Amino acid sequence: MKKVKVITKDGKVIEVKYGYAFNYLIRKGLAELYTESKMKEIEHLKKVKLEKLEREKKKALKLKEELDKEKITFLVKVGENDRMYGSITSKDIFEKLIEKGYEIDRKMILLDEPIKALGNYKVQVKLHPEVIAEIKIKVEKE
Repeated sequence: MKKVKVITKDGKVIEVKYGYAFNYLIRKGLAELYTESKMKEIEHLKKVKLEKLEREKKKALKLKEELDKEKITFLVKVGENDRMYGSITSKDIFEKLIEKGYEIDRKMILLDEPIKALGNYKVQVKLHPEVIAEIKIKVEKE
């Protein structure tokens, strides 16, 4: 039985039977027939992707330095026993960061549950899979 080399979607080169390659892998879009030019193209795309990830990481590290110094103060109305009316959510923190000129996504703010009491807090912001910043939040009464 004749064997052929194919390149899988994740860039691996494997050798499989001719019928399996053409009737299943290639037809389903799971692999492509191996050629030198195709392999060079895949290597180039991998390199470009790695460079892009590295640029994004550097940008995230720079933003982390700025956000780690950031302090956000919320003035809230309180009732008896200094209980807050309402709470502070990730949306509120997001809006304050946008006001200060930061370009982040609301989903990056890692707040398990809303802040419901006066005090000082640290909230994490996931800027990149490997970079997490920490913002200082101060909640005080009006």
